[in-house]
Amino acid sequence: MKLENTQQFHFGVYGICNKGDDVLVIKKGRGPYKGLYDLPGGRIEFGEHVATALTREYQEEIGVNVTDLVFVGYNEYFCKFVNDHGEVKDFHHVGLYFTVVCDTSVINVGADGH
Repeated sequence: MKLENTQQFHFGVYGICNKGDDVLVIKKGRGPYKGLYDLPGGRIEFGEHVATALTREYQEEIGVNVTDLVFVGYNEYFCKFVNDHGEVKDFHHVGLYFTVVCDTSVINVGADGH
């Protein structure tokens, strides 16, 4: 099925990194969740294994390596949002969620380039 110009689909992978009672989050710089806090992660590229995608996203967004991951579940979100060009989009988001182990002492706190 081909998406209409007003539709956007996203399939991503996200990591839950805990340190005590704290959960590692990032502030989104673009997309439908711009300005909101979210788990580190993102789009799975064509031909990329899910674990590889999550490891890559952690490196790109916060500069740390994932040393262990365990699948915990998935969720779907449906919403409307206005993109950076002022266009209203119907958004369908499917996310795979994993608990991860990473070294939180070396987190890059700057923007991830987006």
